[in-house]
Amino acid sequence: MTDSDTALYITVLLYLVPGQEQAFAEYEAYALDLLVRHGGQVVCRVRPSGETFLAPGQEHPYEIQVLAFPSSAIFEQFMQDPARQARTDQRRQAIRETLLITGRVNR
Repeated sequence: MTDSDTALYITVLLYLVPGQEQAFAEYEAYALDLLVRHGGQVVCRVRPSGETFLAPGQEHPYEIQVLAFPSSAIFEQFMQDPARQARTDQRRQAIRETLLITGRVNR
């Protein structure tokens, strides 16, 4: 079994455009539904506050997500989905910056 055949976990740090929480909520509802239709899973979502973020003095993300996909290929299909691509402007209106960290479970 190769890495491309094993589950892919992605930690997503999302930084919003100030004042665009509602636009983010609308985009996120669409994107997460599409993710599930592609076989992905939302493992968890966390909205840290300044008190809970363990890097004092640094900007904390609006939301942190842990996502899982059955394989890298399925993740790429989700990322390249024309329906997702059609919402690029909506995404840019709400999300200023995204940081993705990928990994696989070691057994």
